[in-house]
Amino acid sequence: MKKLFIMRHAKSEWKDHIGRDFDRTITPEGILETESVSNEFTKNKLTFDLIYLSPSNRTKQTLNVLNNFIKKKKIKVIEDMNLYDGCLESFLLKLKYINNELNNILIITHEPMIVDLVGFFIKEIDLAPENNFPKQYFNSSVICLNFQVESWENISNINCSFYNFIKPKNNYS
Repeated sequence: MKKLFIMRHAKSEWKDHIGRDFDRTITPEGILETESVSNEFTKNKLTFDLIYLSPSNRTKQTLNVLNNFIKKKKIKVIEDMNLYDGCLESFLLKLKYINNELNNILIITHEPMIVDLVGFFIKEIDLAPENNFPKQYFNSSVICLNFQVESWENISNINCSFYNFIKPKNNYS
């Protein structure tokens, strides 16, 4: 079984930010949100074999907060501009070529890419209210997807199921 964890970056400065969107920093509330989710990772003994990361400042800062909490094993991190500028097809191709010895992949990205990824993989039945599928992707929240396959090459909406949504406690967003 392959698992994909899709995380939205921590809350960032946008009101008073002057400069490029790419350079925005996370807020103190964003740090608290990410620490809360990190605690859930630890509590549930979640580990990751590989991390894909948008190269924006706020996603890198989100990962830095996570690194203070997640198990201290060496995890390869790949920065991918497709996770910032929204090229879904290019990113999906990269997922297909992940080493099959890796089972748990974390993606830290932005809301538009989350919407695209979820829209690609999730079946309409999973969106039913009784399945607790989120209506909103809060900052630092994580959507957890299972794929009933042995190879990343075979992941699709046919073998994908939504199984959890982790959001910050006391949702600061």
